[in-house]
Amino acid sequence: MAKYVPLSAAEENNDSSIFASVGAGLVSGLIKTVEGVVSLGAELVDYGADSNTAADVEKFFDDINIFEDTAQDRVAGKLVEVFTQIGIPGGIGFKAATKLADKAIKAKKMVYTQT
Repeated sequence: MAKYVPLSAAEENNDSSIFASVGAGLVSGLIKTVEGVVSLGAELVDYGADSNTAADVEKFFDDINIFEDTAQDRVAGKLVEVFTQIGIPGGIGFKAATKLADKAIKAKKMVYTQT
């Protein structure tokens, strides 16, 4: 049987609902996924050209992501944000790796059937 777990003091005094926090976590996670890719490119430019591009990129995304504070209000919003950041690139990588593995298996079968 499920137990009732009361809210922590920080969550009790919070104005945002759990639904708003989860929705904000989803949007913030999507924005942070793009931010991660762009920041990596900016850091590589900084490394090679000795510029300050990465700091400008981080400030830009901090100004754009208005959902981050609402997502951080509740634990559910934080979890959705993190899982979105991990799940989307992970899913894309898994799909690409599966296609490559299928092609490699088909190529191997073709080599053995020709000999």
